[in-house]
Amino acid sequence: MYENFLYYTNDIGMNSFTNLQVERMLTVIDNAPRRKSLYNAKGTTYPNDLFFDLAVNSIISPGKVECGQEQVLAVEIKNNGTVPAKHFDIIYAINNNVKSYRYDGDTLKTAQVAQLVLEEVNLLPGNYKLSINLDNIPNDIRSSNDSKTLVFAVDQQSDFIPLREQFEHFSLNATKWISINEDNKVGWELVETPESGGQETAAWMNMYNYEDEKQQDWLISPSLDFSTATEASLTFKTSYAKNASFNDQLRILASSNCGADFNEVIAVYSPSELASATSTDFWEPGKQSEWTRRTIDLSKYAGEPEMRLAFVTVNEFGNNLYLDDIEFYTTSSQNLVSTAKNSFTIYPNPSNGGQFKLAFNTSGRQLVEILIYDRVGKLVSQSYFPNTLNQTYDYDLFGLRAGIYIVVAKGEDFVRSKKVMIVH
Repeated sequence: MYENFLYYTNDIGMNSFTNLQVERMLTVIDNAPRRKSLYNAKGTTYPNDLFFDLAVNSIISPGKVECGQEQVLAVEIKNNGTVPAKHFDIIYAINNNVKSYRYDGDTLKTAQVAQLVLEEVNLLPGNYKLSINLDNIPNDIRSSNDSKTLVFAVDQQSDFIPLREQFEHFSLNATKWISINEDNKVGWELVETPESGGQETAAWMNMYNYEDEKQQDWLISPSLDFSTATEASLTFKTSYAKNASFNDQLRILASSNCGADFNEVIAVYSPSELASATSTDFWEPGKQSEWTRRTIDLSKYAGEPEMRLAFVTVNEFGNNLYLDDIEFYTTSSQNLVSTAKNSFTIYPNPSNGGQFKLAFNTSGRQLVEILIYDRVGKLVSQSYFPNTLNQTYDYDLFGLRAGIYIVVAKGEDFVRSKKVMIVH
């Protein structure tokens, strides 16, 4: 009996023991010879098939990256025990700011879940750690499922494709990319890497000196607008030396909801797949041949307005990983065309009927003017392409007679010309 109905009163004490009643009962149990044994009576413990086991099933929100400052802290609690649960506490903290939530809702029966909103908070851009812990659960048989933590970021930076990131900065803070360091120890940094032709800067994960195995470290793009693309792809370079049997890993994850979740695993690289060399020493690339260029098709995400890509390392205390020259295209991986910097390529050439493509590689997104002249110098076509970086454009000179034409491309920091032959 845990409640006492006092029919002779009409106030809030009518269904609870009074303080003096509690004091009297404790006095009797502590001192009466026939009542002391109640402390060790079998009725004070649950039978073997009855037990409490509440669990933090998941953290519903926030997600890994949140684009807004107003956040809802929500969790899912599950009753894995055989005893119904009605009262318990949730102790939660954001960056050590500790608060509590008392659950007095509907009784949670076995296997039932409750989705609870703990609080709505306003968070400035930055990195945060959310800790969730269950408390005041009598005789809980398993404490390992009583808590969960989430390291997450609030970030409102955005951009659009095509996009190129070469990490030519002093720190990641100077870029739109963010790093999430879950254990607050070793994380992604920018570092100079000696290569042929001078010094360059790359993103770097020091797994050679990272003793805490299985730790995940995230390098995440800004929210990228793919909405105008019908195709998309990604290229990037890595440099890594395999160190004996240590099993480091690089995972590429995608999010189409601004980073709230990264449920799409689009690539996983093992040490053998990553390695451009083998070394038991501290790895540092010294020449271009020690870098590997990789390509991933992202066309399934074309049309999405809030895409994020994450490069996630899983540390196994192996060797250093370097990442550089990340580039997003509005072309599928099957249709990528390489061309010199600040130049363009025409294909097919000769062109049957005047239809051909122009593939560009500019130093940065810029307005490009296309002028096409016939062999006597007459201007026959003029077009403008804004935000040109690495796109491939369709061009149609239908109706022009067969012959050789001059294609001139003018950008902010280059002028190039090439010949195209039209045949019928």
